[in-house]
This record gives sequence, structure tokens and C-alpha cells, in this order.
Amino acid sequence: MAVESNQTDWVALDGQFHLTIARASGNRVFQEALVDIGNSLTAQSATLNLATGRMRRSNGEHARIVEAISSGDRHAAEQAMADHLDAVREAARSLTH
Repeated sequence: MAVESNQTDWVALDGQFHLTIARASGNRVFQEALVDIGNSLTAQSATLNLATGRMRRSNGEHARIVEAISSGDRHAAEQAMADHLDAVREAARSLTH
């Protein structure tokens, strides 16, 4: 994702990234929920990235998540994902204020 400059392709990779994390969690309910809302998440990702230019920031946030998971640091992974979701939430709020 970090080297992808095409927004449409990046958004598709973003969806794959989050689904891969869900699958790796082993939580089937979470996986199914992400699949069910996949189209909505893709639309949200596309909108936020077009309107707020979050691609670069998301890449950094995703890198922190991957690094924490790869190192086996569950707490760091949870914090990195929480930080990422907080940043997405703030970007979404910025569009409505």
C-alpha cells in the first residue's frame, strides 16, 4: 500500500488489509461483519482519502499495526489499531464540522 499512488487501487488494498487482520484474529464473527459491511467501508475509505488526504497517514498507521503484530506484541497491536481507528474517526468528523 505504501507504494501505491492510485487511490482506487489503494482503497482496494485498504479493504484487503483490514480483512486480512480480521482473518488473522481468528474471530469469525468479526470476519463476517467486515465482509458484510465491506462495501460501506470501501466507500468510507475512498471518501476520507479523497477529502482529507489520509493515504500517507494511513500507511504509517498500518505499518505500526503490522509491526506490532509481527513482533507478537498484542498490546502494541491493540493500541496501534485503536490509534488508527481514532484517526479515521477524527477525519470523518472533520467532514461534518
